[in-house]
Amino acid sequence: MKDAPVRDGYSLMPLIRGEKPKYDFAVSEWSNEKKNIPNIMIRTKTWKLLISYKDYQGKDDALFDLKNDPYEMNNLLGSNPDKMKYKDVALKLQSDLTAYLKSIGHPYADIVGQRQLF
Repeated sequence: MKDAPVRDGYSLMPLIRGEKPKYDFAVSEWSNEKKNIPNIMIRTKTWKLLISYKDYQGKDDALFDLKNDPYEMNNLLGSNPDKMKYKDVALKLQSDLTAYLKSIGHPYADIVGQRQLF
């Protein structure tokens, strides 16, 4: 039987004990062999940023306001004419994602941090 791949994560015990969690966001990553699909995500209670660490995919980065758009129908980045209105939110999420990736020694942390979202 083939060994299962190692996954990064953290204990949910603080939540079970009613303590404040270490992070106020979740990170998810998936393999992406197809073009035009972001492959790493950071999600807070109200925001989701999908970003790629592959250069050819940058145009498909996405930011969603989960409070006002729970079905993720309106990408606030990309061709959105009002995207600069969301610059602070997107850059904060990108910074948090980059810091998290660096803390776990992720090989693409610098690439994610240098991605030009605007």
